[in-house]
Amino acid sequence: MYYTGEHLYNIVKTNLNKIPHDIKGIIAIPRGGLFPGFVIAEHLNIPITTVDKFLENRQTCWFNESTFIKFNQINDGKLLVIDDSTDTGKSLAQTKEKLKDIQGYQFIYCVIHSSYYDNNLIVLDEDKTPGRIYEFNIFRVLPKGVITDFDGVLCKNPSYGLDLNEEKYINFILNTPPYLHVPYIDVILTSRLEKYRGYVEEWLHKNNITYNKLIMLPFNNVQEKIAEMKSGTWNEAAWKCNEYVSICQEQNLRKALVESNRDISLFIRNRVRNSIVYCTDTSELMY
Repeated sequence: MYYTGEHLYNIVKTNLNKIPHDIKGIIAIPRGGLFPGFVIAEHLNIPITTVDKFLENRQTCWFNESTFIKFNQINDGKLLVIDDSTDTGKSLAQTKEKLKDIQGYQFIYCVIHSSYYDNNLIVLDEDKTPGRIYEFNIFRVLPKGVITDFDGVLCKNPSYGLDLNEEKYINFILNTPPYLHVPYIDVILTSRLEKYRGYVEEWLHKNNITYNKLIMLPFNNVQEKIAEMKSGTWNEAAWKCNEYVSICQEQNLRKALVESNRDISLFIRNRVRNSIVYCTDTSELMY
């Protein structure tokens, strides 16, 4: 099951009634516990910290944008220790071990999802399916060796028609700042023209983006590309779909594709059995 950030936010918000009303603060287990932790802290107007920060003599925690307090100013109070999910309980057990000798607090444990029943654990949502995927950790759970789009993923999309002005377009290629960090890239699949490969590779090297292969369009110029599109002999969705299939067949692997455009994402997902496509524009995981 895949959960977007909006979906998770609504799950946490609509289940605040499951959290004891006398909670004095929140201890989030990084990184998964930070998202629900901040949602709860904001709605209940209570401070939040992380496990390690709490163990540093109960020092500074966040309260709001202008106020910081210390947890050692909260005595004899209930603190909510939260993570995103648990399948085996190992992460929670490790945290309980860290906190077992701390006196003066009552620790209440909470997760959004759990695959097992524990009477001493607050579970906000009833989905017990193992292997849940959350938007905020999507790049850590996709199969390693992803195929990724370039514009709209590794960097922002250029403005419409910018590629018609070669000088400005090359300046964009060389100097646009990186956008999303996509780990474990195998293939970069981009509709940028092959003639710009040197500039593109320079940008990738400058921004420490590692990959195995860069596939680009073989058209001589953007006018040729536009003419092929208008004649119906070429379109980006079909081209990317064919390249995606070829890569998967060549490696005999089920590969994940990270694509910015929703129409292209849907095109590939609907035509390729067992495909995995993550659309960055809409935060949709299609599989």
